[in-house]
Amino acid sequence: MSASAPSGGDQPRRGEDIYPGEIEEFRYAHPDVLDAQVIGVPDELYGEESCAWVRMREGADPLTSDALREWSSGELARYKIPRYVRVVENFPMTVTGKVRTVEMRERSVELLGLRAPRPPGTRKAGARAPAAGLVWTRAP
Repeated sequence: MSASAPSGGDQPRRGEDIYPGEIEEFRYAHPDVLDAQVIGVPDELYGEESCAWVRMREGADPLTSDALREWSSGELARYKIPRYVRVVENFPMTVTGKVRTVEMRERSVELLGLRAPRPPGTRKAGARAPAAGLVWTRAP
């Protein structure tokens, strides 16, 4: 099992650091979960949200976000419960057997129709740049 956040382990979510490994370990306590990987996906409000990729035991009913949330309530802090859950047969792997978390993130973003939030200080497409030489001040 590996931490799956691309930034080196933790996912910043509105001032709170979420450690995917902690959530993955908790998921193993679910009787129907065979394996789990938690990755960060972009969110315009929080910066990042958690997305769990889950492999289910044979014959188990697929796990939904709502079922996972209900099962986790009272056990994990609310902000640590993944917003998205994807049930998969296998994780994308490298030839050496490591989980390809970057590919998981890219596929999750595409499947969920998400987009990365704009970095601070950037403008929307088509927004006009301030005129050169103007100084912006804050009104009292």
